[in-house]
Amino acid sequence: MFQHLVEVGLIVRSENGWDLTPAGKSKGGLYKHSDKFGRYIVWPESIVGELKESHDDVSHDLLTATAIGNNFEMSPIRINSIMSELGWIKKDPIKG
Repeated sequence: MFQHLVEVGLIVRSENGWDLTPAGKSKGGLYKHSDKFGRYIVWPESIVGELKESHDDVSHDLLTATAIGNNFEMSPIRINSIMSELGWIKKDPIKG
């Protein structure tokens, strides 16, 4: 979810966690504070439909390592390894 919010330009990663972008604020994102969890972002319910639409638009243009591997009869792990060796992909510092 966080990756998708980054991709559509609603949040950015900072030293202190996640920050809203101007676009995120315009979509209704707000900061809240919890004694247990610290600062976090809340969204209006309407954001769910907007994110689903933008995710559907993006997902049609993407290829996965599995889809490429199926085409070449190779495992997705091997495809990721090849793309990494070529410098086409790199590990996400947040999710690995």
